[in-house]
Amino acid sequence: MKNAYLIANYLMVPADRMQTSTKDWMKKQDSVKYNEQITFARNLKTDDLQTAKVILDLKRKKIVKNSANENSDYNELYDFYNKYYAKQIEQFTSQ
Repeated sequence: MKNAYLIANYLMVPADRMQTSTKDWMKKQDSVKYNEQITFARNLKTDDLQTAKVILDLKRKKIVKNSANENSDYNELYDFYNKYYAKQIEQFTSQ
């Protein structure tokens, strides 16, 4: 298998109907939600290493970076992403 990396980024966005013009709106509980953005790459870029929250090396089955849930091991993270992105992971790793 060629190099295969799963890269996860999380983007903070206002929760539904949140008034962002209100001072300190981000400090209120339930005022933000996170959008998950998953990409796959054969090689890592410096930007990936700096900005991604999670990077999994699918070939070597190891964590390259994990600042989202630091208590999770590779298998836990892989199982989480595989639950939602199994088709994409299979398609990417089989190429």
